[in-house]
Amino acid sequence: MAIKYEGKSPNKLWYGWQRTKALVQSFGDYSTGKDAKAAAKNGGMTLGSAVSYGLANSYLLPFIPLPGIGIIASVAASIAVWHFGMNTYRKIKTVNNSNFVYNYVRQKEYAWEAKKARKPLLQRIKLGLKAKADKIPLPLVKAAKWLGIAAAVTGAALATGGALNALGVPAISGSATTATILGGIAKAGALIGLTATAAVGTAIGLAVAAIPVGVAVMVVARNTAIRRNPNRPSFKPKPPAPPTNDDKTPISKGVVFSADKGSSFTFNDNAAPSAQDTPAAEAPGMSEARKAAAAARAARKKGGSRFN
Repeated sequence: MAIKYEGKSPNKLWYGWQRTKALVQSFGDYSTGKDAKAAAKNGGMTLGSAVSYGLANSYLLPFIPLPGIGIIASVAASIAVWHFGMNTYRKIKTVNNSNFVYNYVRQKEYAWEAKKARKPLLQRIKLGLKAKADKIPLPLVKAAKWLGIAAAVTGAALATGGALNALGVPAISGSATTATILGGIAKAGALIGLTATAAVGTAIGLAVAAIPVGVAVMVVARNTAIRRNPNRPSFKPKPPAPPTNDDKTPISKGVVFSADKGSSFTFNDNAAPSAQDTPAAEAPGMSEARKAAAAARAARKKGGSRFN
């Protein structure tokens, strides 16, 4: 039964190619090498018989003055092709049904399934970078965060200054600091064979590229540091602790229910008991006759007759 991944499996062309590769490799296996070599030998004899008959029929038989020689050669060639061809088929079938080919194709199926189950390329790259970042010592990770910030800020400053200088802003283009910086860039470019214009353009390009690179380094280093040291000191205010049964915060602050059992707090422990919890007092001055009438009414209700 073909292996399946989420209801899908390789097609027949894929299986045919895998079996072909298994047949090629079966020559080196001890369990199938003998049959594979016999199949190759019989296949060669089949092809040789057909080619020999074709050459003889074209270049040899016409010059042999024997009657029926062509028919005899044709029958002999047909028998040889059929014999060696059937032997080739049997040996190939034997190798194809062997455990070696079965195990080979099954391993390729597992590899196919594992490849389909892999995460997308971007996620694998992200996980790989995260694993490599976790191997870097934590002090270096923290230093990389600040270096990324410095690279991004420096790149932004240089790129902005270069843009303003190109636009001819007087405060920038006429500044002595700008002239000094441009002169230094031109001298550095001359050392590697660049003209002053090419050197300045290269420097501005590097400054622009340093912005996203620095931001990326800063984000990766920061996330790595947080993941590896979640209990680090932080400038953010800590969230308020959840209320407990021992919390004495007034009701006006929003503490109404217990965090564990969800029961409401007692608002006033010194409050008087409610009327429902206090038994009804007997009315003063009730005569014996009225008591007897009330008892009779209660007995009639209890007996089920309310109209007697």
